[in-house]
Parts: sequence; C-alpha cells; structure tokens
Amino acid sequence: MIANKDTRPTRILIADDEMMFNYGFETLLKSRPDLNIEAETESASIEAVLQKVHDADFDALLLDLDWYGDQRKKTELPTLQAIQKLKEMRPSLFIIAISAFPELIKKAQKDKKADVVLLKREMTPERLAKELNKNKAEQQ
Repeated sequence: MIANKDTRPTRILIADDEMMFNYGFETLLKSRPDLNIEAETESASIEAVLQKVHDADFDALLLDLDWYGDQRKKTELPTLQAIQKLKEMRPSLFIIAISAFPELIKKAQKDKKADVVLLKREMTPERLAKELNKNKAEQQ
C-alpha cells in the first residue's frame, strides 16, 4: 500500500508528549519506505506543535489528545482548542487525533474538529497510510 502515489512523500508531524511514542512511530514509518511517508516529531508542547505547523508544510498531523496529564475529567481539552486553531491556520491540514483513553476519543468525536479520531492501539503505519490515501482520494 502506498500512502502517496506522487513522487513527493506525504509529510506528517507526529505530536505526542510521550517522546517514546514519537520515536517509535517515526522509526516504524522509516522502516516502511513503501508507504512514502516523511515524518517529523514534536513533544515539547502544544504551542510548539502550532509553531511547527505554521513554519513547515505538513500534509498531516498525528496528534495525541492527552498532553497535559490527566485530561479525562476536564470538559475543555487544550488539544481540541489547538485543533481548532490549526484548522483556521491551515484548513487543508489532515488531522488524526489519537488517545489511549476512550473517554477522550468520545470527546474528540463529539467535537468533530479532527478529521479522524482513533485509539492509539488502532494506529499502525498501515492504518495511517489507509487514512492518508482516503483523504487524498476525497480531495481529488
């Protein structure tokens, strides 16, 4: 399966406050050149994610919903607010929101700002490629 049939790789920012997740997922993508996905990571802060998206030409963002500790009990998620800002800044940015917590997934699905919302355990390089292909087909 090829994520982007053009010669230019699909550029994605992997943004999670857990550096090991970023490193692991980036390493998995690098081990799959057939997917034609070029990844960068960010784990410093949501503000750093906003700045990186502003400064670079990413096609997609894989964004963890739980950046500031236990967000499951809060009604407003800073990451959902960030997704709104990102969509205003870059309407064409394809955003996949992920979380290990089903409660956060439900909030993000209800919010409807992210293009795709998935549990972390569902996110594999193949699933990422599938979602990117689906988005690309819908854009044509």
